Amino acid sequence: GHKLPRQEVGQIITYLEQGEKSILLTEGRGTGKSWILLELADILEQQQWGVLFIKGDWYEDIDSEQALFKKWNFPDDAVALAARLASYRKAVIILDSLDVLSLSKNQLALRVFLSLLDRFEQAHGVQIVAACRDFDISYDPLLQEKKWEKKVAITPFDFDSVISPILQRWGVNPEQLSQEQRDLLVVPENLKLFKPIVKR
Repeated sequence: GHKLPRQEVGQIITYLEQGEKSILLTEGRGTGKSWILLELADILEQQQWGVLFIKGDWYEDIDSEQALFKKWNFPDDAVALAARLASYRKAVIILDSLDVLSLSKNQLALRVFLSLLDRFEQAHGVQIVAACRDFDISYDPLLQEKKWEKKVAITPFDFDSVISPILQRWGVNPEQLSQEQRDLLVVPENLKLFKPIVKR
C-alpha cells in the first residue's frame, strides 16, 4: 500500500521530451525494470501519448514475424500504424524483457523484435523505450550490436531512507540485520520475497 517513487521514470520522460529516439533501461534481475516501464506507460497515457506496451516474455517462443502476426494477432503494419499515430500525437513503443527474448530458441524471437525495433526507430516521430538486464546487454552478441541513444541504469533504493521505514512497519528492527541482508533488501524483488518470511 506504499508507493515508492523511482527517479528513473522522470529521467526517461525527460529524454523522451528531448526527442531521443531510443532509450534503454537496464540493471540486474529483480530491480524493478517492469514496474518502472508500467509506471512510465501510465504517466504517458495520462499525458495523451500513444503507447504500445509489449511484454517480451509473452513472445519468447516465436520464430518469425509471421508467427508474431498470426499467433498474437500483432498487426503486420504496426510500424506504419505507429508512424501514422505519431503524425498527430506523440508515440512511444515500450518493450519489456528483452533479456527473456535473448534466451529463446536460437534467439529467433530476439531477432524478430530487434528487427521490429529498428523499423520503429526509423519511423518519423516514433520513440522506443526498452528494458533489459545489464548482463545480457554486455554478453549477448545481438544485444551488444544494438545502439541506443540513451541508457538509464536503475539506482538501488537507499536502505536508511526507503527500506528501513518499510521494515519497521513490518515489525522488523533494521539494526538487527547484517550488511549482507541490507544489501539484498535494496533490490525490490528481494524485499517482496522478504515480506512473507517476516509474516511467518
